[in-house]
Amino acid sequence: MRSVSDKTLRLIVGVALLMGASSCANTAHAQGGPASQVVILPNPTPRPADPHDTFRDDPVLRAREQQMIALKRAKMHAKVVSDARDILVLAQQIRDHRSHQDATATGSDLVGAQQIEKLAKQVKENTKVQ
Repeated sequence: MRSVSDKTLRLIVGVALLMGASSCANTAHAQGGPASQVVILPNPTPRPADPHDTFRDDPVLRAREQQMIALKRAKMHAKVVSDARDILVLAQQIRDHRSHQDATATGSDLVGAQQIEKLAKQVKENTKVQ
């Protein structure tokens, strides 16, 4: 019997392994193995409709929505301005009352201060919304 060198033996084993691996891959592909499967997963989390998709085709609806937003902002602005004027009036009344009364705090001053605090909180909340 002829003796085969180590280098030749390794080459023969390598070629045999490659041929076996390629035939296994071809068999898996022909049988519909993992390489050819397409998995479609449904959307796991429901999301609200995208406004761009909703109003893209209907300019009338888009204009109506923008008009409602502008009207809401105008009302909020008017409310903020009104509350700010009320704060100013109450602060002036307290200052005038204290200048005439030797700078002592009275019950009406405390009520006015509480109203000022309440209005200031409303103004702060309304400006955050805008």
